[in-house]
Amino acid sequence: SHKNEENLLEREIENLERRLTLAKSQLAYGTLKKNKQFIS
Repeated sequence: SHKNEENLLEREIENLERRLTLAKSQLAYGTLKKNKQFIS
């Protein structure tokens, strides 16, 4: 049914957003570490 597809889509979007947030924080963390090595 149509409602089912919408729910699946919503769940998929939530998963993608979670992965994006995780990737962003990992990227920020990696950049931070690189900058620290650069300074010292």
